[in-house]
Amino acid sequence: MKDLAVDNSTIDIMWAEIHKHYSKSDRRYHTLRHLDNLLLELLPCRNQFRHWDAVIFAIAYHDIIYNTLKSNNEEKSAEVAVKILTAHGYHPDQTKLCEQYILATKSHLKSEEEEINLFTDADLSVLGKDWEVYKIYYQQIRKEYTLYTDLIYNA
Repeated sequence: MKDLAVDNSTIDIMWAEIHKHYSKSDRRYHTLRHLDNLLLELLPCRNQFRHWDAVIFAIAYHDIIYNTLKSNNEEKSAEVAVKILTAHGYHPDQTKLCEQYILATKSHLKSEEEEINLFTDADLSVLGKDWEVYKIYYQQIRKEYTLYTDLIYNA
């Protein structure tokens, strides 16, 4: 945001909002730790992205809206990102790219765009971790969906 001449107090407010969402008490997996993991997965392939800052924004906002009762979390998260980036004068094409990264995390389908594939692969990288890491993941996800009975959840 500093490249967009956004002052430090505004950046602090923006970070506080991100922190608030990812630190909600009902989140067990979709937390700040998930954002850290996504960043760590993508850093080694940083040079494969045209606009690294768009990736950083997508990491920060891709799960900012997360309601286990809704199926439009990615769309709502993308809306938040677009609104904020547009309000601060971020380049429209890069804003669109950020939005595409976020929306791709809804289905994680293979894309014609390799950058999108890298982003969605990183988002699901926990599925390829060792058993103990994966076990923690599935337990955390189950806790996020505690309002569903096993019969509904397991289906």
